[in-house]
Amino acid sequence: EVFYQGEAKNKKETVDVVRLFPDLSESSAAVTDANGGTYLWVGETVSVKITLKNTGERKADEYRLFCPIPEPATYVSRSGTVEGIEWSDDIRGLIWTLNGLEVGQSKEITFNMTVNDSYYYRSGTITTEFYVIAGDERFDIEPASINIQGHPYLNVVAMGDSLIAKSDWVQRLDQKLEAAYPAADYNTAASAVSGEMSFEGLARFDSTVGPLHPHILIVAYGTNDTGISYSYFQYSIDSIVAKARGMGATVFINTIGPISWPGKTDWPRYNQAIMDVSAKYGVPVINVASALSQNPGKYFYDGMHYTAQGSEVVAQTVFNSVSQYLNSLGGRR
Repeated sequence: EVFYQGEAKNKKETVDVVRLFPDLSESSAAVTDANGGTYLWVGETVSVKITLKNTGERKADEYRLFCPIPEPATYVSRSGTVEGIEWSDDIRGLIWTLNGLEVGQSKEITFNMTVNDSYYYRSGTITTEFYVIAGDERFDIEPASINIQGHPYLNVVAMGDSLIAKSDWVQRLDQKLEAAYPAADYNTAASAVSGEMSFEGLARFDSTVGPLHPHILIVAYGTNDTGISYSYFQYSIDSIVAKARGMGATVFINTIGPISWPGKTDWPRYNQAIMDVSAKYGVPVINVASALSQNPGKYFYDGMHYTAQGSEVVAQTVFNSVSQYLNSLGGRR
């Protein structure tokens, strides 16, 4: 107010608000694989770094950093920055009580976690939910994330007749898969009956193959069907493929032959039935017949059943086909 000779000649009012407080809103968090990978496996160490920044207008005399441990992980005991640290069951995590963060200053807090065993066969994400409280203000820190890679686990089942039951190519296949994809686990099983025909395999599918929950099914019939019933064979293979696909399995069909056995000279015709079923359902055919035809005298001991060398050829041929449908870790594409 301005007074002149006892009178108010001018009057003005102004209001301003000054907020002098610490501001930790630009604090940040980072999570990384301690081994330098782009994703984590079970048991691996996760390095956590929180950078606290005061971009406010006053020193943070006392403030608290809250770090709940994400569900997929476990805190590594004694790995955290020592100053002001304590464990809290209420947040299932760490709390740091700190003071004296000047304007423009930064402070780093670090600790380690490990990935829990429950994620061995499943993937997931570790995501932080950290925050700071200074006075009456809460500052949420932008979440940081890193992915967990579960180990692929596949049930591989080969069903068929004596070409499986009297050889070890399924076991050899398992060894090749395990060697090529060390991060994956394969439960490889042979479901075979000597002398069995495809319609008999179809009849037992629900009781013997289905309970194995195959992710990959290799169908290897035809040696006993050949020369008996083409239509039964085609119907049975079609039905087996339909059942397996209905369960979510990736299905492969092995070709037949070469067979040098009385009454089975028409085996190439049965391979046409396999091709027809393959075309109908879009399932891959594994041409073991072509590979075995390179040296039948070496690969068969009686014109029908595999020698050790024949089993190796079949195992390698099947592996070459199946691996095209696996990703780099050995899981299904």
